[in-house]
Amino acid sequence: MFKEPSRWGAYLDGLNKLIETIIKDLDFSSEKAFLDFAYSFAQLLDKNPQNHRPEHYQFIVNLIKRFTKYLYDPAQANLEKDADAFWRLNLINLMLASVQGLLVDGVLHHDSLDTLDEYDYRDWLRKHGAWETTINSAFVRSLYDLVYAFPDGNIATPRLAAGTAIRVLVSIVFQYNGAVMWKMQAGMGETVITPLYQVLKRRGVKFKFFHVVEELNLDDEQKSITRIKISRQVNLKNPQQEYDPLINVKDLPCWPSSPLYHQIVDAEAKKLQAENINLESYWTTWENVAEINLNKGVDFDIVVLGTSLAPLATICHELLDAEKNPAYQNWRQIVTKVKTVPTQGGQLWLKPTLLQLGWKLSSPVLGSYVEPLSVYADMSELLVRENWPAAQFPYNVAYFTGVIPDPKIPPKSDHGFPEREQQKIVAKTINFLQNYIGHLWPNATRLDNPQGLNWDLLVDIQNRHGVERFQAQYWRINIDPSERYVLSVPGSTMYRIKTDKSGFDNLYLAGDWINNGFNAGCVEATIMSSMQATRAILQQYFQIRYNKKIIHESGYIKSY
Repeated sequence: MFKEPSRWGAYLDGLNKLIETIIKDLDFSSEKAFLDFAYSFAQLLDKNPQNHRPEHYQFIVNLIKRFTKYLYDPAQANLEKDADAFWRLNLINLMLASVQGLLVDGVLHHDSLDTLDEYDYRDWLRKHGAWETTINSAFVRSLYDLVYAFPDGNIATPRLAAGTAIRVLVSIVFQYNGAVMWKMQAGMGETVITPLYQVLKRRGVKFKFFHVVEELNLDDEQKSITRIKISRQVNLKNPQQEYDPLINVKDLPCWPSSPLYHQIVDAEAKKLQAENINLESYWTTWENVAEINLNKGVDFDIVVLGTSLAPLATICHELLDAEKNPAYQNWRQIVTKVKTVPTQGGQLWLKPTLLQLGWKLSSPVLGSYVEPLSVYADMSELLVRENWPAAQFPYNVAYFTGVIPDPKIPPKSDHGFPEREQQKIVAKTINFLQNYIGHLWPNATRLDNPQGLNWDLLVDIQNRHGVERFQAQYWRINIDPSERYVLSVPGSTMYRIKTDKSGFDNLYLAGDWINNGFNAGCVEATIMSSMQATRAILQQYFQIRYNKKIIHESGYIKSY
């Protein structure tokens, strides 16, 4: 990442400008000369980091340490009374410690930041001179919160690979255009997934909804995928036509929260509705209607495995046991070393506006609040996308997310497991609202409890009373294997597999769990991995088609 001269120069320039902005109005007098000298000296270095010498970096580090020494003594607590100056100094310390670490650990001479992923980010900052007030600051904690960096759902033991953390921060602070964060103007499904679905459909891609991948089977030599076992969940009324998954809400194509039953044969649709069956649940009571075997050379040639990480242990068990193929060790390592965590998320619809709730700043997206519901976002701008009766129209919608303690996962036959876990989390959420909402919304509390939510402020079309109004809100837990969030824990990056390195000659990988260069749980990493898979498949296609023929054209050698 930093070997490219343009990237390193842009990083230094951006860092210098950011520090200039932060220290504005803070009196450093002559001490800032050390920082200016470090910046000027760095600008004089060769544009190619490979030509730098260790003593160059050490000189810059020494200057940074001199400046940091005069910046602030964390033992002097009097400055903490000035909250604005205090957080600005901690932010400066964070950036300077990061620069020191990048220089001392020789990152500029490596291909990427992955060499730092053996460290937890906070441990790495501490190693390179970050103050404890910086390491425990809301800024650092928010980074952990936003990527759910709590293995096993244990909020007391946050763990995040240092290289991945730095990559995320550098992208946000120095490469994002216009703001460090943008709010979607509709749901994730409608903003990101629907356009991708529609484009692919127009290009001729066929979608088979209501199908579950059961397992991938290998050939006798254990070198390629020879069969894919699939179960079909329901029968469509018109099997000759594809299922149409979208509904129209205020002229926006949207994904509904339940199947569109009118497209499913009546008997199955009635049972699904009557028993409120969740077809997406690993523990569903539903019995599938058909088994399908897709065979290599007949139904497929190439397989792109785009599922999430946690289901691999089930559907790829033959790959994990393929001892004839050395790649089986890589598969065993990725399912054990790259971790996932169950999460929760919910929405509250409220009658008052954000200002009436008592929030006096701009519309927030924040982390490092009370764990485990530490991430809160005001998403009231999405209300225009929703249909509400005039008498019950909400003027605020709040999103909360966080991790949940990792439960012991029972077998598929324990059909009641999801509901039991859901009720546990609902009880904890109600406790959160009864005890911790006052700091966010001081005007939304009860007279007898200045920290507890006034339940009457929640919108409920059925107009229930008290805490029962919570039933009208939306809250869910993500415990199914395909829903679990992929983490970037220290020491795990080396076990991620690249899209074309599955070890099986017709299998390509896609998802935020593979080695895609970003290696963090987000839709951006997923899209990057999909583009990488596409390039790898096309490269293989052209190599086969042209038999690796080298074409000489206009004095250049081009490989097709």
